[in-house]
Amino acid sequence: MERRHHLAGAPAVAVRIRVRGMSSEERYFDEDTETARLAGDFIVIRLRTLIELESELHIMNIQGQVGGNYRVVWIHSPAGTDVRSVGLEMLDVEGDIWESNAGAPVDPAAAAPPAAVLECRRCHRKISWPVPEADAEYLSDGFSIALPCDACKATTSWVFTTQEATDSASAPGAGPGGAAGESAPRKRVYTRDERTKGRAPLKIQVKIIRSKFGKSFFDICETTNVSRTGFYFTTDQGYDVGERVEIVMPYHPDSEGIHVKGQVVRVDSLQDYRKGVAIQLTGMTAAG
Repeated sequence: MERRHHLAGAPAVAVRIRVRGMSSEERYFDEDTETARLAGDFIVIRLRTLIELESELHIMNIQGQVGGNYRVVWIHSPAGTDVRSVGLEMLDVEGDIWESNAGAPVDPAAAAPPAAVLECRRCHRKISWPVPEADAEYLSDGFSIALPCDACKATTSWVFTTQEATDSASAPGAGPGGAAGESAPRKRVYTRDERTKGRAPLKIQVKIIRSKFGKSFFDICETTNVSRTGFYFTTDQGYDVGERVEIVMPYHPDSEGIHVKGQVVRVDSLQDYRKGVAIQLTGMTAAG
C-alpha cells in the first residue's frame, strides 16, 4: 500500500536541527535551522541554502544528537524571502531521531489534501492532482515537487500553475483512467525496504587522493555502500567535513580507473577509532 505524506493535521513542531549536504551550486553547506512540521517519516524544515529536488541531506536533531538521511521531495521558495520550506522523505536514521519531539499524532480524519493543477517542467503536461505534502499555504508560485511523469518516462520537476489541466487524471488510489485515458503521475513513495533505493551494498576498492598543507597523499579503502551520487566507507584516516578530494574508482594498482571529484559530506565516529566517511561526487576530472 502506498504511504502518503498527509501533513494536514500534522503538528507544527519547531525542533532545532543541523542540516548538511550539497547546495544547488554543488557546494557543501552546514546550516543550523529548525523543523516546521513532523509527520512520521516526513518532515518540513526551513532552509536558507538553495538545494535541488531529489538531493539527499543529513539531518541531525541537535538536542538528541541523533541523525538521519532524508531526500528532498518538494521545495517552496516564496518571493521576497530568502527562507524556503522544504519537504523531506526519510531514507534511514541512526536511531529515534525525534524522540519526544513528535508531538500529537496526525489526525487520520483531517481534511483532505488540497488539489491543484501541476505542470511538468519537461513536457508541460498539466493535471489536477492532490498534493498531500503541502498545506494550502504552499499552493502558490515558487513551489516545485518531484513526481514520476508517464509522458517523460522519468521523475521530473512539477510546478503549480493557474491554467486548467490538459489531462483528466484520476484521484489517488482510483487507478488509471479519466476522460483523456491518462493516469496521474505515480506518487514518489518509498517502502521501508526501498528507502535506500539508489544505494547498493557494494564493496569497491577506491583510491582517495587528498591534499593538505601543500602535500598530497592518498587513502586506499573499500566502500560499504554506493549510490549514483556518492559512496560511504570506513577508514583510519581523519577526514574533515567539506574537504575536497579526487577519487579513482574502481581502483586497481595494475589498471587505470575513472577519476572523479568529490567532497566529504559526513564523518561518523566508529569503534576502534575508525571513521565512517560519506563522499558526494561532484564531477569528472582528468585522469591523474
